[in-house]
Amino acid sequence: MSRPTRRRLPEIDGCGMFSWNLKDSEDTAFQKGAMLMKTLYAGLMVVGLVALTGCNQSTTGGGGKTGGTFKLKGPLTTTTVKHGETKSVEITASEDKNFKEDVALTATIDPPDKGVTAELEPKTIKASDPKTANLIIKATDKAADGEYVIHVTGKPTTGEPTTVDVKVKVEKK
Repeated sequence: MSRPTRRRLPEIDGCGMFSWNLKDSEDTAFQKGAMLMKTLYAGLMVVGLVALTGCNQSTTGGGGKTGGTFKLKGPLTTTTVKHGETKSVEITASEDKNFKEDVALTATIDPPDKGVTAELEPKTIKASDPKTANLIIKATDKAADGEYVIHVTGKPTTGEPTTVDVKVKVEKK
C-alpha cells in the first residue's frame, strides 16, 4: 500500500515570498515548480521596476567628422521646485571613445513665460573637461503652479544635436 503524498500549505517568508517546507521525495517536482514560480515572480518585479523608473537619456547625437557619438542624461525623476526656490540638477554627456568635440548646451522651457527659468553652467562641455553641466532651475514667487519640461539640447561642433527632457513640478511654499 502506497503512502499518500503530503502537501503542506505555503508559508510567507520575511520578504513576502511564498515558501513550502516539503520533505517527501515525491514532492520534488512540486518544489521545483514552486521555485520556478518564485523566480518568474521576482523577474517580473524587476522588469516592472526598471520600466517604472526608466532611464532619462537622449537619443544619440554627433556622428560628425570623427564619427563619434554622445548622449545626454538627466535626472530620472521629476524635480520639485517651490515658489522663490532655486534647484540644481546634473546633466551628463556620455560619449563613445571616438567623440572628441565640444558640445554647446541650450535649455528651453515648456510652457514658456510662466515664471520658471533655466540656466546651464557651463554652457559648453569642452572635449577636454569633465562631461557634466549643472541645470539651474528657478521658480519666481509668482510662477504658475504645475508641470514643466525643460528641453536641454546638446549641439556638437559637427554632427547632429540631441535633446534630453527634464521634468519639473512647481509647488506653493
